[in-house]
Amino acid sequence: MNNQKFITDHFKHLNIDFYPNVLFRDLINIRSKQYNFFIVDMGVLNQNVLSEFLRHDVHFVIGYSNKIKASTFNNYIDFILSPYDIEKSSSKSTVLKNTKTTLLSNLGLPNDIKSFSKQYHYSLNSIPFFFNPFHLTSAEWKFFQDLTKDFM
Repeated sequence: MNNQKFITDHFKHLNIDFYPNVLFRDLINIRSKQYNFFIVDMGVLNQNVLSEFLRHDVHFVIGYSNKIKASTFNNYIDFILSPYDIEKSSSKSTVLKNTKTTLLSNLGLPNDIKSFSKQYHYSLNSIPFFFNPFHLTSAEWKFFQDLTKDFM
């Protein structure tokens, strides 16, 4: 998503339509087309995109699980859940599951992911490094299949 003018550099690759740099108002036209599903990259989650983010059926939040930056996930979790009335921190994971939110660690190390999951009572998946996202290997395809198996 881009907050500037609509740029019509739409392209197709492997029968997937890509619309980079669109505005929220342009989503109406794009959604009117016949697609099986939409993936919308909100960029950085903030107050300007929160309502659009929550409007969608499935949510993915990408961050870091290392000990120095792991607290940023707590900020994301609190921000995502801000429209909900949550008093007990233990109920955050329940609400996240109900909102179909998946937390993803950018190149996370197994020990960091385990520590994070224990601390926040919510599972965290590691995103592998994609050398070329337009030419995925079978292992990379498996990552996406596993990630979306509950939603497809």
